[in-house]
Amino acid sequence: MTLFEWDPTLIEEEPHSLLLHPNQTGLSDQGKLAAVFQRQTAFEQQFQATFDCRQLTDGQAGLTVFLNATHHYEGYLEKTATSQQLVFRRQIGSLWKVEKKLPYAADTVTFQLSADKETYRFSVLDEQGQAQPLGSGETKYLTTEVGGVFTGIMVGCYASASSPQQTLRVRDF
Repeated sequence: MTLFEWDPTLIEEEPHSLLLHPNQTGLSDQGKLAAVFQRQTAFEQQFQATFDCRQLTDGQAGLTVFLNATHHYEGYLEKTATSQQLVFRRQIGSLWKVEKKLPYAADTVTFQLSADKETYRFSVLDEQGQAQPLGSGETKYLTTEVGGVFTGIMVGCYASASSPQQTLRVRDF
């Protein structure tokens, strides 16, 4: 669902997958976002999602650990007219940093997230199905005490784009 309400213009359900129709709203913005979230229910958990981004031309799509608009970590595929790359980014309050950028040629990407009591670890599956590290972040910075909200941590698939009428498919979430 979106953070506010289900919006069929942003998300469509299909058998075994979801279609995201991204708008310009990103994770750090207030507003309806093309995203689907699942609550983290235990310290040690694994999440995975595969994104088919062939129809995404100028935006980003990825997996996030989300407390609120100012406290989240994400691994995503970023596409522009001139480049395509994997990115790992962390935001804690007003501080944010892109930790890693890697060139990436494929239009389909599988992100994995593993969580334990202390760390969130993001990785991407290579052509052989092996997890390649993308980045990590400490769990203690995505807490109610730091972020100031009571919703708890959500893990989600999201997409945003500069121009309208783009679509991407999410599987295996």
